[in-house]
Amino acid sequence: MTTPTLVIPDFAPADGALRDPSRSFGWWAMVCTCATEASLFAYLITAYFYLDMRAPRWPPPGIDVPSLLIPAIMTAVLMTSSATLIWAEHGIRKGQPGRLVAGLAATLLLAATFLVLFVREYQEKLAKFRPSTHAYASLFYTTTSLHGLHVVVGMILLSFTL
Repeated sequence: MTTPTLVIPDFAPADGALRDPSRSFGWWAMVCTCATEASLFAYLITAYFYLDMRAPRWPPPGIDVPSLLIPAIMTAVLMTSSATLIWAEHGIRKGQPGRLVAGLAATLLLAATFLVLFVREYQEKLAKFRPSTHAYASLFYTTTSLHGLHVVVGMILLSFTL
């Protein structure tokens, strides 16, 4: 007796032709990497909210409630960099290598802008508290450092594409 297999067709957007429904090792590696990264950030954010619920005061005494203006600008910069990267990808799929280069350059410029703001934010925070000050500081620096590292690694990988 054979086991039934569900095959879901995958249509190529350009010509509507059916493609092989199986995925490459590279595709699965990327899915697993994204899942791992998402899980790690979810664990750190969960730890933050857990400590928030358990602490008598959060953020701890001596720490002001964070201003969200600069982080909101940083988020907008990263969202825009995602849009320029998608634009670049669509360009190369249409056979426009110039659009790929322009989009990647814009993405790298936006990522560098994010890192400048990131360093500025760190300089301000380090004047107020260090990673070893308390659990809030430890989680703040762990989460944001991992995020900054993520952007730097992304920039390095994109640089190879240029």
